[in-house]
Amino acid sequence: GVPTLTVAAAPWLAAAWSTTPLTVTCAYVQAGRGRYNWCWFGPEDLLFRPSAEDHHAGDAAAFAAALAAHGAASIWLAGEVDAQLAAAVAPLQHVTLLDGVSAQRRAGQLARLAALYFDEGIVDNIETLQPLYLRAP
Repeated sequence: GVPTLTVAAAPWLAAAWSTTPLTVTCAYVQAGRGRYNWCWFGPEDLLFRPSAEDHHAGDAAAFAAALAAHGAASIWLAGEVDAQLAAAVAPLQHVTLLDGVSAQRRAGQLARLAALYFDEGIVDNIETLQPLYLRAP
């Protein structure tokens, strides 16, 4: 299993790690009804498999507050941006919204990560693999 937010962050991690000061990548997905789920990715997190505890959730205001409080000098947001989130993060000078087209999750990134996981021995049993739902149905 390859986490959705890892797939969203993966194309940006190498470039983010090469910046000075280090740029943190925050991958996010729209969770419906004006809510978002997000996760932080730092150095060497390409094979990071976030658990439920690593994910954060909230509306655009809560997301913007978390970005403001994070403490990183620079944060790149990787995800499919909407007008509500763009407006909420606009005042945050240290936050860069990556363009919506480039930030879309791609099958090629998923396949690349799956191969890297496999090479590192990170595999799941297909019979016991379970999706991670971040809120109650």
